[in-house]
Amino acid sequence: MKEEILIEDDLRLLQKNIQSFIQNDVVLEEQKVKSSLEKLPENIINKLQTTMKEIGLWFMNAKREWGGAELSIYDQVHLNEIAAQHHRGIYHPGGGAFGSDIPSFLENCTKKQLNNYVIPSIQSGRGCYVAISGKHEGDHPEYLDVQTTSLQNGWLINGHKSYVSNVDQAFFGIVLANVIENGNKKPTLFIIDREDFIQKDHKKLLDVRTLSDIAFNDLFIHKDRIVGKVGEGDTLLQSWVTESQLLLASRCIGVGKLALQLMLEYGQMRITRGQPLTQFPSIRTMIASSATELEAARLLVKQAAKYVATSLDEGSYFAKMAKLYTTEVVFKIVDHGLQIHGGAGFTKDLPFERWYKELRMARVDFMSSEIIHDHIAKTMLDKQS
Repeated sequence: MKEEILIEDDLRLLQKNIQSFIQNDVVLEEQKVKSSLEKLPENIINKLQTTMKEIGLWFMNAKREWGGAELSIYDQVHLNEIAAQHHRGIYHPGGGAFGSDIPSFLENCTKKQLNNYVIPSIQSGRGCYVAISGKHEGDHPEYLDVQTTSLQNGWLINGHKSYVSNVDQAFFGIVLANVIENGNKKPTLFIIDREDFIQKDHKKLLDVRTLSDIAFNDLFIHKDRIVGKVGEGDTLLQSWVTESQLLLASRCIGVGKLALQLMLEYGQMRITRGQPLTQFPSIRTMIASSATELEAARLLVKQAAKYVATSLDEGSYFAKMAKLYTTEVVFKIVDHGLQIHGGAGFTKDLPFERWYKELRMARVDFMSSEIIHDHIAKTMLDKQS
């Protein structure tokens, strides 16, 4: 579906508003709490969210009729880059002020599903979680661990999903499961109600991000909990994964810009052997390569977002490239930042330590670098055949 893109003047105004909000509100609030906290306290998040609702940027990607801002992916990419320029910006842009992202495939929900789940999740700010992968699943629907059996008036779900974010906070969940029909496996999306009994095992990864393993043991859900049709699950997920790759990449760009700024400021201030660090050729090489690769990544992300927003076939292909290149480039930039700051960079007082850990996880999120390499190579080879 082709999206309406804001005109440049409107987009620049929103960028300025968000930049001011990040500097004058989010950064100040982050300075008041322990840097080791995974996210800001709820009372602070609620205050920040009130400001975003007033500005009109609540749930950027959700439809206006649902209570969101309904911005195109192209506009979201530009705004996320700025919203991420703070300590917790990669996974909590704006400190959580914008609400959660609502998967685009939810437009396939019935009116009843929208009223019972989607709209309340936006009004409450709790969003939803999406459970796709299991511990031993590949990227092909054939290997899904969660299986669903059809009953007369509903479905019985069994299996496990791993590394799911936002499980406890979410208003509802979405799970990808195989429906077994006549011996065939058909990947399908199901709604999980917050009152459904599921087993949860929370894990804090690298001390900065909590994800959950969830288990379904003969969970019965009503027949009206399917999103779309039986067998459409994998297709519906593809557009959401593409958009998620771009949004993650854009937030990494924002962190990369802030990391480079901190490197320049510290490099000019730190005196060693009688001169600032920035006077040493090795440090200048780090700065120059960081600036060059960051700008290349930024251009790739924006071009990919334009392809996706205008529904060009190349959108998914370039989104994978953008996510792959950006997460690896910004990881290297943050590594340079650690090198330049020395021991101070490894403390929790500065954001480099957190960014380093989160970027390592970002290289696995929404398709790992290795799988993306394989997809890109396959696309190139298919074009030659």
